[in-house]
Amino acid sequence: MGTKRRPRSLNEDEPEQELSLPLQPPLQHCIALHRSRHWAWSPSTVVAISACPAAPLAAIGYESGDLELWDLVHITCIQRIVGEGVEITALTWACDSLDGSWRTFCAALDGSLAEVQWKAGKLEASTDSGAGAIWSLAAQPAAAVSPGFAHSLAASCDDGSVRIFHVEGGETGAHYSRTLARLQGRALAVAWHPSGSVLVAGGADGCIHVLDPSNGSEHLRITAGAATTRPVCVWRLAVLPNGTIVSGDSDGAVQFWDGRFGSLLHRFTQHRADILAVVPAPDGESIFASGVDPAVVLFRHTQGDVPNTVSSKSAGEQGSTKASGVSGGGQWVYTHHKRPHSHDVRAMDVVRLGGGRAVLLSGGVDTQLIAYPVASFLEEHPARLSKCPQRPMCHLALGALAGSSSMQQQQHQHHHHQQQLQQLQEQPPLLLCAQHDVLDVWQVARTVANRGTSKQQQQQQQQLNG
Repeated sequence: MGTKRRPRSLNEDEPEQELSLPLQPPLQHCIALHRSRHWAWSPSTVVAISACPAAPLAAIGYESGDLELWDLVHITCIQRIVGEGVEITALTWACDSLDGSWRTFCAALDGSLAEVQWKAGKLEASTDSGAGAIWSLAAQPAAAVSPGFAHSLAASCDDGSVRIFHVEGGETGAHYSRTLARLQGRALAVAWHPSGSVLVAGGADGCIHVLDPSNGSEHLRITAGAATTRPVCVWRLAVLPNGTIVSGDSDGAVQFWDGRFGSLLHRFTQHRADILAVVPAPDGESIFASGVDPAVVLFRHTQGDVPNTVSSKSAGEQGSTKASGVSGGGQWVYTHHKRPHSHDVRAMDVVRLGGGRAVLLSGGVDTQLIAYPVASFLEEHPARLSKCPQRPMCHLALGALAGSSSMQQQQHQHHHHQQQLQQLQEQPPLLLCAQHDVLDVWQVARTVANRGTSKQQQQQQQQLNG
């Protein structure tokens, strides 16, 4: 009787064979590839800009807490301080009464007020405001500070108070002095008259308060919003030499007020959203304004009669300029606007370059820094400042030590490295340093071995030298 037999596997009764892998190609046939890793660079929102009164320098504060110092003559970032993640809210400069140097102070969202040490690359002498976040910071004009006396800083705080801090000569940081006034709601803006005799503050209560900085008394209170609407937030203030107060509010209105009587002189509604920056030109005859509506608008003071209502249309948009009253024998009129930013403009300031020249610097949510010539704002296009990491300002001149042809003839990297080490031992390299408009060439000191070096240290040195 036949039986069914299991079919024999193909591998049955056969010796096991090891799985063979394809041979790797010899190393001499491998191709050397370059592998690079790119830094994930993410720029941050510009939230504060403050120009140095005595030099063409501007301090820039970012939402990430980083700080930068820019030289506007050469359009170069000359110093950068990495922050700790706390948003910068305001920046200002104060003069040291001893040596006359200008010092930078920054306020943060956590309510701290610290001095920026640019040379050391850090913040020092941080002090708490005692009133919450500082939304605005303004230094008393240097012309109003008596020699040998402290420089005063005015801070508008989250609890509605306007506080004065003193910067003493030779002492690091700012020290709390007194509280001038307390507003109903947050104090959002503060500004000095160029004479230093008047301080104005504004906030969420929709009012502008004219204060006496010597005793804190309130001389005048101005209601910034229209009587039929809800209270507006006064985001920014500026005081002109003739006493005119300029305000920017949450209604998108730029308003000019008589600083003596509080009457409304002019009201401009060119913007469709909140005004977050109001900056006067050095001569006080021009005003720049911008904000959530990123149009940078120029207002100028003109002599002669101007119609009470002027309609203008530019870039396909129509805006109205309403003017009532005369200030200083003339009128403030809307002149022109530029729109280089794609998102909100958070900060602006005017940097003086010397020789009567000045540059308007703006920044905001799009992380861009834009520079505009103040004198030729209408004629010239704005320039974008490069936000990318820039080249270091110091370079070693290794190729100048010996003929570069002999180094290029080397076929192996090891021999090339050995030759560089030998050159460094025979003749130290040169260091080229750029600072403002000066180029310095430095001779790096020669390294001399210590005669008292131990035997173990000598062996380690020989291993390092190859």
